[in-house]
Amino acid sequence: MKKQNFDSNRNQKAVIVLCIIIIISLAINVIQFFAFSLVKVRGNSMSPTYQSGDYIIVNKIESNISRNDVVMLYYNGNKIIKRIVGVEGDCIEMRKSQLYINGLLDLKPGDFDYSNFSYILSENEFFVVGDNYEHSYDSRNFGRVMKKDIIGVV
Repeated sequence: MKKQNFDSNRNQKAVIVLCIIIIISLAINVIQFFAFSLVKVRGNSMSPTYQSGDYIIVNKIESNISRNDVVMLYYNGNKIIKRIVGVEGDCIEMRKSQLYINGLLDLKPGDFDYSNFSYILSENEFFVVGDNYEHSYDSRNFGRVMKKDIIGVV
């Protein structure tokens, strides 16, 4: 009789532990899907700030995006990491392969060959670049980024 009670208590404890593990796993997945993600950096377009192989946390809740924030965004079906350099109302110009933001030269080293363009960013539009200016495919190539394409702030 005592052995059956012992086995019954042992089974109940095992079920409780299993339920706790399942609840914790579900909570972690919900948090990762909706609030934060741990992401491995691939490529060197953001070096020296982030190196290929580094892990970063992306805050998906943050909706206030500002100049100089590093963000993860969707581009052409891929997730990429870039820095915000242009925000709503900014005049972005490329003249003789030099980037100007609101008339000021964005001083970055390198020898580039970009087409000239000029536009003013509208509401919910951003201009992004990689910190590794010479080896980054960014808004200088593909233009403005819409807020809806930004996954979160790093």
